[in-house]
Parts: sequence; C-alpha cells; structure tokens
Amino acid sequence: NGYTIETKKKSYVYLSLDNSKAVKLDQNTKVKIVKKGSKNEISLVNGELFFNVSQKLKSTEKMTVKTSNISMGIRGTSGVMGVRVELNDEGEIVGNTHYVQMYDGSGEISYKESGVYGTQNVTLPAGKQIVTGVSTAVSTTALDIMSMPSFAISELLADDSLYERFKNDTGIDKSALE
Repeated sequence: NGYTIETKKKSYVYLSLDNSKAVKLDQNTKVKIVKKGSKNEISLVNGELFFNVSQKLKSTEKMTVKTSNISMGIRGTSGVMGVRVELNDEGEIVGNTHYVQMYDGSGEISYKESGVYGTQNVTLPAGKQIVTGVSTAVSTTALDIMSMPSFAISELLADDSLYERFKNDTGIDKSALE
C-alpha cells in the first residue's frame, strides 16, 4: 500500500499532502508514503527530507515521519529528517546515522538506542537536533547552522512566513543562513 518515491543525483521533489502539509525530498532520497484518510505516514529509507506543517493538525489528523531508528509525530512544525549511510571502501553499507533538526515548534521523537531495550522518547524543541545510529551514541545538541542541508535553508529563505517561524523559535538571523 502507498507509494515509493525516489530522487536521483541533482534532483528533488516537492510533495503537497494538503494545504498545510508539505515535504521536499533532497537528491538521492527514497521514501515510502502511506495515506489512510487523515493519517499520513512517511518512511524515509535514505537521504534527507524537509517537512513543513504550517498549521497545527486537528485532533483527528496524524502525520508521522520515520526512519528505521527514529519516529516523529508532527503536529505543526518544520525541520529536516535524514539518514546518512556509511560505506566501506568496497561500497558495502557498514552503518548509518539518523537525525532530526527542528526548525520551529517541537516534535515528539521516539528512537532506538544501541544497547538499550525498547524505545526512548524525547520532546525535541526548535533550535535542537538529535542524532543516533548503529555506531553512534544518541546526542541532542543545539542546531548547528553548518549541518543544516542547503536544500532546507533555501526553503527557509524563500518563504517569509516559514522564516519568521524559524527566527522566532530559534533566534537565528537570516544573515547567518545566507
């Protein structure tokens, strides 16, 4: 059920789920999308996606973005979720890093931590990022402008209302992004 969408090198895709929910896939990204009524689930297989939910969802609506390691319920926020695959010299996958950067609002994050049974839960506020992976200890840190993907920064700079939400919640000035 659902759709699989994959971008290649030097390409991206915009997905409008409705008037207030949009997703942008960066290059070399693969997602699986399932929509059942007012429930949207986006599974990020690899790559990076920018999400922008400009209005808080109704109590009957649900939007979940997840990787194999992190799941996040989105109610009215923007940010980036990514999966970076680590390859050895032979091109074989040896690990991966999963992360979420929160640009405005907050998100309820569930994640799996290596060596810990079950899932852990945390509220990730705007201006923070969480990183986890098979060979990476979980860390929650202040949003690092240098680690923000350029395709997401271009969205912030192109949309005045989105940028205002970002600036109000993070205090980061437009000049730092340009």
